Amino acid sequence: MISLILLFSQTSPGLSFLNMKIDGKVIALGGASTGIISPEGVYFNPAIAGEFKGFNFSSAYSYYFLGSHLISISSIIPLNVEKGVGFGLRGFYTGGIENRPEDDPWNLSYYSSYFLIGHIDYGMRLNNLFLGAGLNIGNFKIEHSGGTGVFLNAGVKYTDEMFNAGLSITNLGTRILRTSLPITVQAGGGLNLFDKKLHPVVDIRYTLKAGLSANAGIEFSPVEIFSLRAGYNPDITSSGLFKGITMGFGLNLKTLSINYAAIPGSNLGVSHFFTISYSPGREEKPKKIAVQETFSKERMMSDKLVEQGISYFKEKKYKEAMNYFDLSLIWNPNNRNAKQWLDKVTNILNTQEVEKYISLGKNKMASGDYLNAVYYFGKALSIDSTNQTAIKLKRKAEEKIRRGVKSISTREMELALKYYRMG
Repeated sequence: MISLILLFSQTSPGLSFLNMKIDGKVIALGGASTGIISPEGVYFNPAIAGEFKGFNFSSAYSYYFLGSHLISISSIIPLNVEKGVGFGLRGFYTGGIENRPEDDPWNLSYYSSYFLIGHIDYGMRLNNLFLGAGLNIGNFKIEHSGGTGVFLNAGVKYTDEMFNAGLSITNLGTRILRTSLPITVQAGGGLNLFDKKLHPVVDIRYTLKAGLSANAGIEFSPVEIFSLRAGYNPDITSSGLFKGITMGFGLNLKTLSINYAAIPGSNLGVSHFFTISYSPGREEKPKKIAVQETFSKERMMSDKLVEQGISYFKEKKYKEAMNYFDLSLIWNPNNRNAKQWLDKVTNILNTQEVEKYISLGKNKMASGDYLNAVYYFGKALSIDSTNQTAIKLKRKAEEKIRRGVKSISTREMELALKYYRMG
């Protein structure tokens, strides 16, 4: 166990093996995991659980050196297109460690050490941002001492077509075996270059009582099914030309992926890492999930259009606002917020239209054009049939017309009688 801790850091605090990586992809990239999608990475950044599109089962195994073994079994299950949960077990075992008491060095004995950690993780999506938290329960044994502990991990992740980044904090819990947990804050990111054929990544990590360290790696995928990887991890104790260097490759075979990594040049031998992942929904998304994803995008577009409409509304550009609320309902006819704002802006525009027609009607009445006055008051009432001002003015204009017609008829009758009497 002492040799194992020495391999990864000369200055790490107790229980530093909690930060050991095992996923072949992550190891090959120098241990930079915060900004990449990795089944085992969900343990270190639970936000990744919300990013998987379909079910994933992953099993990882590593042979470090001197009979030391690290295994991981994990599964990620999407609840919908915005949420997912992860489950897993991580275990380490090393045996045949010599124990020579200082007062009796000839009394040689051997002991073994191990840890077994079960974890459950939850991740959710907010547009391009993912949030997550994980609960971990572990059982530990070092020499003749054993204990159980509970601790938390949490993280966030941002991703888009060209860039991804993550931030996580791990090992938040009480002391185990009278030893403090190695609380670690890790931030990192990566780029997708040349049509996602080149993917550089970098992590910066701060571990309590151990200080800062950085990891970096690069992945090259000349074809979709094959990737070459290399990285640099300064925490690895090694010598010679390959000091701190990691390397590996990945195969993507339809629903199955295989990742391998190696740490060469270690003073204690070469360490090997294997990861096999099965994702039945990776090659072709289940129809239900694909439909849900489409609905999610439509809701997002609808909400963005509502936000733009509200901006125009605040500027009193009501017609422009109405157009955006209408477009929002085209993307998502069930958007209640869009309906409420559309009703609000429609009422304002209707009120303005009614007031405009009443004003035009009044102007026509003032000039004696009662026929057009009735027309405009009628237009106002076609929008708001209960508007009392329009009702009263329309009646008044109609009365003026009736009186005028009656007056004209009376004068014409008198003129006709006059001509009749004149013979």
